[in-house]
Amino acid sequence: MNVVTTSQEFFDWVEQRAGEARALTGGELRIFLATDNPSTRLEFEARYGPRVVTYGEMRASDNVRLTTIEQAVCDAFIASRALEFKGTFGTLRSSSFSAMILQFWRGRHVGRKICTPSSLDTACK
Repeated sequence: MNVVTTSQEFFDWVEQRAGEARALTGGELRIFLATDNPSTRLEFEARYGPRVVTYGEMRASDNVRLTTIEQAVCDAFIASRALEFKGTFGTLRSSSFSAMILQFWRGRHVGRKICTPSSLDTACK
């Protein structure tokens, strides 16, 4: 069985973090979205509007890749600078991109507890 993180799981995670940010600062949380999936980008932009930040544009293409390698590298480094990170995971199709970002994140946030590394989620529950 191949179970992959759903958009709703990401939305729930973002909503929890957004609630914590509002309680602490009274402000809204900005969301950096690293994706090469146009429908995922549209879903997040429809739900969160200008709070969603992305790097680069997706191009129309007959190829599998809709983003450049440069965009992927920039996405990884930008995401690694976030205070918290949630990546895509599954029982058979774990994202090597998410795993790479998590490794960058760990190097940048030395000493910060990662409560659920198997789920590529840096937030403590």
